[in-house]
Amino acid sequence: MASLTIPAGSLFRDDGRADDPLAAFNGDKWQLRLETVDPVVIPSLYECGRVLVRVTGDSSVKSVSATANRRFVYAGSSLMLDAPDVSEELLTVKARVLDSVP
Repeated sequence: MASLTIPAGSLFRDDGRADDPLAAFNGDKWQLRLETVDPVVIPSLYECGRVLVRVTGDSSVKSVSATANRRFVYAGSSLMLDAPDVSEELLTVKARVLDSVP
């Protein structure tokens, strides 16, 4: 398994609570999106990496913390004209909020 690069401008959409197995089916979503600010490389044999993200959303909820225990799934790129090539591994990436700043 090779290292995985997640480009800057990658979008992740809210998929509900990570501790709720039915979240993807019961509508437990805040319609939040995370957009990576910087690229991140996850080395081979590693499960995760940290990256700064920008939070946006369609609802009144505009922030998310680690205690909210939300799960996010890869949803594409914010770079419409120069979208990077997407690998199959990138399509299966899931994200969680580990820390937040005011």
